[in-house]
Amino acid sequence: MGILLLLCGASLIRTVNPGEPFVTLSSDPGYSTVTLENARRASLPGHPLLPLVPVVMALYGEPGDVSVSLAGFEPVRLPMPVEPASNLRPIGSDLPRTVRPDPSVYMSALDYPSDPLAAVSTGSLMGVTIVTALVSPWRYSPANGTLEMAGQITVTLEHTPEPPGRPLSSLQAATAQRRISAITGADPLPMPVGGHGITDYLIITGDSYLPVVQPLLDLQDERGLTAKAVGMSWVVMGFGGVRECVRWHYENEGTLFVLLAGDASIVPAEEFLVECEGLREKAPVDLYYACLDGDWDGDGDGVPGQPQDYPDLYPEVILGRALFSDYSGAQAFIDKTVVYTTAPPPGDWASTAVLNGGMLFPDIGYTGAKGCEEMASCFPDDWEIVRSYEFGVGDYPDTFFEPMAAGAGWNNHAGHGNNRGVYWATFASQIKVADQSLFLNGFRSGIHTSIACHPGDFTHPGTCLAKMLLHHADGGAVAAAMNTSWGWEGYWPELGPSEDMCNDMVRLVFQEHLPTLGEAVTTARDIQVPLTSGGYDRTFQSLLVFTAFMDPALSVLQVTSPPPPPPPVQVRVSLAGANPATSGQVLFDVDFTEGPVDLNVFDIAGRLVYSATLQNPGTTGWNCSGMPVGLYTAVARKGGYAGRARVTVLRP
Repeated sequence: MGILLLLCGASLIRTVNPGEPFVTLSSDPGYSTVTLENARRASLPGHPLLPLVPVVMALYGEPGDVSVSLAGFEPVRLPMPVEPASNLRPIGSDLPRTVRPDPSVYMSALDYPSDPLAAVSTGSLMGVTIVTALVSPWRYSPANGTLEMAGQITVTLEHTPEPPGRPLSSLQAATAQRRISAITGADPLPMPVGGHGITDYLIITGDSYLPVVQPLLDLQDERGLTAKAVGMSWVVMGFGGVRECVRWHYENEGTLFVLLAGDASIVPAEEFLVECEGLREKAPVDLYYACLDGDWDGDGDGVPGQPQDYPDLYPEVILGRALFSDYSGAQAFIDKTVVYTTAPPPGDWASTAVLNGGMLFPDIGYTGAKGCEEMASCFPDDWEIVRSYEFGVGDYPDTFFEPMAAGAGWNNHAGHGNNRGVYWATFASQIKVADQSLFLNGFRSGIHTSIACHPGDFTHPGTCLAKMLLHHADGGAVAAAMNTSWGWEGYWPELGPSEDMCNDMVRLVFQEHLPTLGEAVTTARDIQVPLTSGGYDRTFQSLLVFTAFMDPALSVLQVTSPPPPPPPVQVRVSLAGANPATSGQVLFDVDFTEGPVDLNVFDIAGRLVYSATLQNPGTTGWNCSGMPVGLYTAVARKGGYAGRARVTVLRP
């Protein structure tokens, strides 16, 4: 997908080449399936199911109107009409699947869709505004059976430019830039940096567990992170709650990593209504504690976290939860985390992956094997991959449990689920809570992921699968990423958002070399946010419930981490004369530790009015005579580091 990004005054213009479409016969007789790489099919049930292309832009400022233009239409050969969207079902559901073309569309003489702009969403990631336009590049005529696709998509975003806000710690800024690049596919914006964080890593736990988590604080010190732990009594009395405590530390002490040390009986969970395709339930959503913008109740009805609230789903912090409810469970989690990081057992267990792909929907041949194979391609070449796939009901090979119970570096469970386990189509278990005594892998404790429904539902009565794996003292897992509610399918043969997040975790760890598992989970979720198409769609619901149960700063074994970020370059700019300026000359004092530095002056609309390159620190002048009266911003920049000053220009 080709991309061109331009800044024109107060407009951002992004041009995208959507790539080549791929057409196959649908699993539903009489229809064609049309797919595009890096796009996801979405439509109302009964409407033509065509891919929507996310066009994502990052900026400092207030977004305005979004417009789309399409060019370079080319015909796409269709052997059959485009298939209509079916109803979606959560993974493992026994609900019937229905495919009924809507006659108001399929019998119409009008082209579909009527508007190429399917949806616009806005969020904020650590002070940067993220705007997504979901674009339909198609022109489909059901009446004559023709389909055309635009070869070029141009999205124009009007906006009011603003200077960057509060400076971030160097750790926060480096993480934000990686995440924004992953979301937009473009170079990151420069981030304002204010030095190192006072508290890089925050632990929130019960008061009586504060001495117990001391080894985790010591571990952060070994990692070079500043850390502290706060008890729940002070979280409530001093801050008003968990989210308020996290927000204060993020804003005032540069916190990036947050560990909620304990299950809901120790650190309370916020439960939200999750709904899709007519299914409704409440589920714990720890993402709420990580996304710190707004109150998630945009419509003010007292029911937060609904699509009409437009909650900001880009986290400011990288958050994980340790699932334990007693001291023995806490000690097990801490011991496994410390040993995994500092003295992992030798052997090839850490470079072994166990991938279980169950048959999810036999009526259309939707098997978890496809997602598992995509995941397998992301591991290093020297890893041993143990595959157990179900292509027909009950035909999976019984080769998976022994290497999993003996300890494997990565384990993925694609199957039906509940809070007690994950299952094959026959409802024989891939893994379940009752297997705890069989996991004698000791400190050969790896990572477990799952697309299944509910294995991470830690507020459900009893012990959920994720908790069993983490608090089991004789083995189990060091980390897990699982759903607290339903996992969701895709429109076959596309994968669903639950599968994409599990697979992106592996890709981001082993191919993009992200430094921590928590950042991989967070970024995998970030990538899905632009694909939400509005309402109670499967992607929105999947984002709420996919949960990280882990030390968020855990570095995965067998991964070479990128070098730590260099110390921040200090760049400062200040006014050396009067403000407002009335003499026709503005003097700036520019100080920096590494040159050269670019000094740019922008008017209030974001237009560049002056530019200079400084080799050495000192005082420099800007001749503002003839410039309109108004507010101007001077920006001194070295790479991703910048200093800013504002000056008002008046006539003499």
